[in-house]
Amino acid sequence: MLIDELKNRKAFLEKTISIIKRNEENYPEGKLWCSSIKRCVIFYHITKDGEKHYIPQSDKKLVSELAQKEYDKNAREACEKELAVVDELISHQEKNKLLEAAKELNINKRPFITPYILSGEEFRKKWESEQYTGKPINDNEAFLITARGERVRSKSEKIIADYFYYRDIPYKYEHPTKMKDGLIIYSDFTVLNVRTMQEYVLEFFGMMDNPEYANSAVRKLNTYEKSGYFPGKNLITLFETSMYPLNQKILEAIVDEYFI
Repeated sequence: MLIDELKNRKAFLEKTISIIKRNEENYPEGKLWCSSIKRCVIFYHITKDGEKHYIPQSDKKLVSELAQKEYDKNAREACEKELAVVDELISHQEKNKLLEAAKELNINKRPFITPYILSGEEFRKKWESEQYTGKPINDNEAFLITARGERVRSKSEKIIADYFYYRDIPYKYEHPTKMKDGLIIYSDFTVLNVRTMQEYVLEFFGMMDNPEYANSAVRKLNTYEKSGYFPGKNLITLFETSMYPLNQKILEAIVDEYFI
């Protein structure tokens, strides 16, 4: 979302300004002056009192420090001007006048309108209210019930589902995802970032030391990518083998990275 991009830009600008301020404490006083004589560049150090001193070619450190000092001054001014604009845009986005338009209506009128934008929580309610039919679980499969009261196929899937539940991360288990070729994949988890209103598919591959299963996993990932689902963008993957079970810390890191 735009506001997230603006906040990332704000953080970058503030960090850059902070670095420049620290650098300014160590720069030599005065400024750099240069002239060209017969294709030869000569540098001079203009001191605080206005005196001009020749800088020998061997003193590249002084030239570099004075040049960086001048650049940093220009960069700091540019960052501060942009930061003021970004702060104003963030403030405008957070107020979100279009979102407020619905709230200005009488509460009894609101159920009869179709808003052009929803808040994160409104979007979440609509997203969670969708009815769908998941992939049937055979009676001979493990009987594992999540904290939310749904049946899953493995202990690791229960760990994932319960972690989403206790972190209040909206998810759907084995929601049908339609590929471009019309194929339906029952994604292990479809998960929503309420803040950005972005939906992610999370696939858990739990028997990667089984060659047949591993080949099937690669085929499934290829199908996702052909339909525009890419790891790090809108597809998240978790893996497990008999030697390396589901890593709880990795799960926690994924949630913090994508859903908080």
